[in-house]
Amino acid sequence: MGTKFLSGDEMTFVDCDVMPKLQHIRVAGKYYKNLDIPNEFHALWSYMDRCYKTKAFQESCPFD
Repeated sequence: MGTKFLSGDEMTFVDCDVMPKLQHIRVAGKYYKNLDIPNEFHALWSYMDRCYKTKAFQESCPFD
């Protein structure tokens, strides 16, 4: 891939659209279906970690 986010090294609209959906899958999937995003999805977890560290996500993401 070679970039920090989906469309480059800066967070864009695409990331702002996709990341909340991934967060919903992570939280609601676990709660309702005992579903976890597999740990071996290293690239996905790395991407999510980068998003979690952004100011925009930290200020807008509700607590789990």
